[in-house]
Amino acid sequence: MYTAMILACFAGQPCMEFTDTRGPYITKEECEVRVEEMVVGLVDAYRVPVIHMQYKCKQDEEEINKIGA
Repeated sequence: MYTAMILACFAGQPCMEFTDTRGPYITKEECEVRVEEMVVGLVDAYRVPVIHMQYKCKQDEEEINKIGA
């Protein structure tokens, strides 16, 4: 399972981390689609220039442990 996370830095504001509240997602591809939706929402919501933005689809550690068990 994957959780979508974004680090966004907007002009004149400190960088902020956003974690998706809809997930987690079964595949990394589903997570990446959600990241794209989140980026559009953030740009619309903050309406200031984006200085830097990066994302990750964090894999749930409990799921990793289950796979290895």
